[in-house]
Amino acid sequence: MGVFDLESYECQREAGSVVAQIRVHDSAGALVAYCHEQMMKVRKEIRIFADESEKTLLLGITSRQMINVGATYDVTTPDGAVVGGLRRKVLGSILKDHWAILAPRQADGAKDVETGGIDEDSMLKAILRRFASLMNAVLPPSYVITSQGAAAGAIIRNKNLLTLSVTLSGPAVDRRLALAAATLLLIVDGKDWAR
Repeated sequence: MGVFDLESYECQREAGSVVAQIRVHDSAGALVAYCHEQMMKVRKEIRIFADESEKTLLLGITSRQMINVGATYDVTTPDGAVVGGLRRKVLGSILKDHWAILAPRQADGAKDVETGGIDEDSMLKAILRRFASLMNAVLPPSYVITSQGAAAGAIIRNKNLLTLSVTLSGPAVDRRLALAAATLLLIVDGKDWAR
């Protein structure tokens, strides 16, 4: 069974590494994907492979902007087809993180269509974490995944802060976008936690 057929998996970022490296395991502990951040790029680029040999590309994640604040990330197949996008909503993330899940754009210059979201599950916990960084270890962030307005899964950061458990319910969320979202949470939001 491939990573895009799974209902749950675990993503773990390697601690202390200068370049973000993430291993994705299924519920039995088998490695199903591996990625690392591409360094020295003008725009953030992440490649997700089937394993550490990096011979089989599964997904690409590329930022549309050079600045990461509020950036939109296109998620692509190995042949370059865009399967959708992810955008961190800056204003919506001041008190509580919110990422928008986007449908593939139909034409250049077309507006992005939001089909779902990834939101921190508790405003109170989110505020506590923002004002007391030690609260991250005590109250690690959890996220609710929605698709077309309905709950479709969860992403739970474990207390070691470098591991995310992802659970998806039904076919509502494209597994490729869910894996890309978990990867971005560990790379974009996890820089400070990896030290």
